[in-house]
Amino acid sequence: MIKRAVKKEWHEKVRTCIQKRPTIHADQIFLVSLKVTKINQLVMSPKDAALWKAQERLMSLLKGCSSMKHLKEMHARIIQTGFDQNLLVMGKIIEFCAVSVHGDMNYAVSVFDRIDKPDAFILNTMIRGFGNSRLPEKAIDLYRRIQGKPNAAPDSFTFSFLLKIISGLGSVTLGKQLHCSILKLGLGTHTYVRNSLLHMYGMLKDIETAHHLFEEIPNADLVAWNSIIDCHVCCRNYKGALDLFTRMLKSGLQPDDVTFVVALSACGAIAALDFGRWIHSLIQDTKLGVSISVNNSLVDMYAKCGAVEEAYDIFNNIKGKNIIS
Repeated sequence: MIKRAVKKEWHEKVRTCIQKRPTIHADQIFLVSLKVTKINQLVMSPKDAALWKAQERLMSLLKGCSSMKHLKEMHARIIQTGFDQNLLVMGKIIEFCAVSVHGDMNYAVSVFDRIDKPDAFILNTMIRGFGNSRLPEKAIDLYRRIQGKPNAAPDSFTFSFLLKIISGLGSVTLGKQLHCSILKLGLGTHTYVRNSLLHMYGMLKDIETAHHLFEEIPNADLVAWNSIIDCHVCCRNYKGALDLFTRMLKSGLQPDDVTFVVALSACGAIAALDFGRWIHSLIQDTKLGVSISVNNSLVDMYAKCGAVEEAYDIFNNIKGKNIIS
C-alpha cells in the first residue's frame, strides 16, 4: 500500500508540473524516480512492466517539449537512465529535431550517429528532415551511408521520401540509381513506391520511362492514372494527356479533383474548348464543381480558350474565392 501511495504521489507531481509549467521540472521528478541505470532497452522483456511504463511516460514528456533547450536537457538525463538505446525514445528525439518547427537538424545528426542500429522510422525521419532543409542532397548521402547496415533496412516510405527529394533536385541519374535499388529490394511492385516513381519520372520529364512503368501496372489505381496524365502535361504532351484521361474513364475509374485539374490544364494549353466543356459536364455530373481548385481550373481553361463569358460566369458563382480565383 505504501509503494502504491508513493507511486501515485510521483504521478501526481509529474502531472501537476506538466499542466502548470511544462518545463524541465516535470522531467526531473520523473527521471529521478526511475531508478534505472544503463539498462539495455533494446531487449526489454514484456514482463518488465515498470520499464514499459517508464518508456510510455518518457514518450509523453518528449511530446511536450517546446524548445531545443528543453529537449537537450531531457536528452542528457535520458542518457543517464540508459534509455538512450531505446529506439522508440530516440526516434521521438530525432523526430523533434528533424521535422518540428523548433528543431535542429545538426543535433538530429549527432543523435543519429550515436545509434548503433537505427530502425526504418528513425531513418525515414532523418530523410524527411534533410528533405525539408536547405541541403536535401544530404538525404541521399545518408541513404548511401546506411546501406548494408543491420536493422536499417529501408522500407517503402524511405524510397517515397527519397524519390520526392530527387524530383526536386532534378537528377535523372540519381533517380535511375534509386530505381535500381528499389528493384533489387523487390519493392518495384509496391503501389506506394510505384506511384512515387511515376511522379518522379514525370517531374524529371522522362516520359518514356514513366509510360513504360505505367503500362506494366496490371490494375492501375487513380493515383497512378493521375501521375501519368500529369507526367504528359509536364512534358507538354497535352493531347497525350487528354487521350489518357479518356482511356481512364473507359477503364471504369471515376476521376477526382486532381484528375480534373490536370486535364483542364491540358485543355487550356491547347485551347481544346470542346473537350474542356465536356470535362465541365462530367464535373457537374460528379458534383465536384464545389471544389475551389476545380472551379479555378475551369475559369483558367475557359479564359485560355477565349470563352471569357463562361469563365466570368463560373467566377461569379465561386463560393469562398481565394487569391488564385
